[in-house]
Amino acid sequence: MREKTYCVVGAAGSIGRNVCEQLLVRGARVVGLAHTGMQCAKLEGEIKRDRFTSYPLDVLSCSEIASILGRLSMDGTKFDGLIYAVGPYLQSNFMKEIEKPIMGDDRYDHRFRVEQKLLCLGLYNIVELFFTLLKFRSRIVIAGSSMTHLTADKAPTWLNFWPHVMASACQEKMVEAIRHSEQIKVREMRVDLLQFGPIDTPFYAKILPEMMPKLLDMGTVIDAILGQLKDKGPSVTEIIRIN
Repeated sequence: MREKTYCVVGAAGSIGRNVCEQLLVRGARVVGLAHTGMQCAKLEGEIKRDRFTSYPLDVLSCSEIASILGRLSMDGTKFDGLIYAVGPYLQSNFMKEIEKPIMGDDRYDHRFRVEQKLLCLGLYNIVELFFTLLKFRSRIVIAGSSMTHLTADKAPTWLNFWPHVMASACQEKMVEAIRHSEQIKVREMRVDLLQFGPIDTPFYAKILPEMMPKLLDMGTVIDAILGQLKDKGPSVTEIIRIN
């Protein structure tokens, strides 16, 4: 990975931040995209490396993506790989929200739409608009969720996780569509979806304390993502969790 260039979308999250750090350790140049300028300032203050640059970006804003695209194009940046690690839990009041029962279709529909936009529309926007910056035979790796394979008896009843399950299922179909698009095939690019189970992060430690012994350690997650960036095989959809 030395001397290669990667873009990490969702760089301020637990997965994104760790991916950035490990890519830099391996000698890569990294462009990190985080949701706010404050998150970018924190990242650059903590990841003090010349080969790391960050930009604030709302993945649902085509105008913001186009602006970043223009800046990177002017610099002549071309990416060997793109990692999409945008999670669905951006709301500051998420912990309070999930503890409330879903009272009717409106709240249920709202949560599904919010998560669907981040997991699907955001991914589509990034791939579509950043396509010109991706090199021939580059790799796109999406950090997804194995919630689509989780039965109700294995999820806490208070988690109200069905909107997330549906949004993750939509993401899985979106990845299939991207993977089989003509422009991806012509450029011989590979598109991987890694569906992770609960990961050992502060978020999961807080909401699922009873599952702590069964959480994936972050090292396993990062190794899986970096492994796909180096893999020369066909595109995959892989579930990575502790049964």
